[in-house]
Amino acid sequence: MTSLAINAGKNIFYNIYVLISPDFTEENKQILMSVEKKYYEHCKIFFINMGDKYKGLDISKRIPTASYYRLDLHNLLPDVDRILYMDGDTAVFQDLSDLITLNMKGNYILGFQDSSKHNILEYYNIKNATVLCAGVLLMDLAALRKNNITEKFNEFFNKYKGKIYQHDQTTINVVCQGKLSTLPLKYGMWNYKFLREFDEHYHYQFPFVTYNTKEMILAYEQPALLHYVKAKPYHKRENNKYYYYKWWDYAKTTGYYKEVCKYAK
Repeated sequence: MTSLAINAGKNIFYNIYVLISPDFTEENKQILMSVEKKYYEHCKIFFINMGDKYKGLDISKRIPTASYYRLDLHNLLPDVDRILYMDGDTAVFQDLSDLITLNMKGNYILGFQDSSKHNILEYYNIKNATVLCAGVLLMDLAALRKNNITEKFNEFFNKYKGKIYQHDQTTINVVCQGKLSTLPLKYGMWNYKFLREFDEHYHYQFPFVTYNTKEMILAYEQPALLHYVKAKPYHKRENNKYYYYKWWDYAKTTGYYKEVCKYAK
């Protein structure tokens, strides 16, 4: 949120919706609200308590129930037609206002192509699939509402309970298949340590995703939104050095800096 506000354009204002679990503390709310107080000209923060929503669905040690919350945005925000969802392990390096007018070409959701094999959804009878990483998603909430996506999500949960491999991400990729596509590379870019890693990712997906070399290099060197998938900044290992240090520059301005330093040792 800090990086989003810092890089907001001169006349750009973001509404930030934070989806929280019932045990989210008042202390944490106040720390997050400090972002709004500091950057009030560029953002306003809204908390949405999700209660027991999605309790009982497939989870793992790495993917908790809260990961499903993004699946309910079209219901939670009935007056919002388009939204950018971002996981917590992301950082922003440019103004993102161009995403609001991006042509989605009739797709429900746009994201960054996941590194998983394109046949990962064959268990669900889907072949040659577009497989998006759910960490950064541009979502057409109006289209999701119009096409009864809640009912389709629930049908999927009931049919495959105990067999949903990547939980919310698999749900999105299966239920919305055929209405998914990719964002421009600079939005949702992963923090590859070297350009060759990114190149390998691209070739792994060919021919399902095609990018030109110039676009790949520009996205690697000047990402608008970076998703720290390869390694977290507080782990340091296998991180692009520039974006490792830039993340810490942002962290120093937040109310969590001392806590993160203690965690990262």
